[in-house]
Amino acid sequence: MSEPSDKVPLDWVVDTDSVPDQGQTLELVASAEERAAIARALDLIDCKLVRVDCKIVPKPDDRYRVTGQITAEVTQSCVVTLDPVPGTIEETFDVEFWPQDRIPAPRGGELDIDDGPEIEPLAAGSIPLGAIVFEYLASAIDLFPRKPDAVFEQDSATHAKGADADSDNPFAVLAQLKRET
Repeated sequence: MSEPSDKVPLDWVVDTDSVPDQGQTLELVASAEERAAIARALDLIDCKLVRVDCKIVPKPDDRYRVTGQITAEVTQSCVVTLDPVPGTIEETFDVEFWPQDRIPAPRGGELDIDDGPEIEPLAAGSIPLGAIVFEYLASAIDLFPRKPDAVFEQDSATHAKGADADSDNPFAVLAQLKRET
């Protein structure tokens, strides 16, 4: 994941000094303003719910492991009809936060993405939880939402052309020009 941005709609930050030695369980729910900002940032019609249940566990060497579940209810525009398409997102995450100077340098060779949790930098002694939640939420959004009964129909003029419909294709026009020369 990338470094946290100042423009992240969820300004959820956990001060590492407030995390007890045995760890901490959190349940966070986005406010109406935060959900509206998420909807704008992700080009959604609506964002009705964003809830995060997570556990923060201190690790040796000033590291912290954060695991959790994101639940969201969103409404997107159908790519065919532009009608609203409601959806539910349930995404898990597992991230370790390390002091910037202790993050290992990337190694060459094959990368096994299932080796363990992602490693992110601590931001000034704080865990930028909102940035991580937003990134996971953004990556889970359906890129091509479609109503179950949505059917793309070509206009009747194109159907009437039949085989000539391909003549409007730019590649067909180029092929025709090539034949003429």
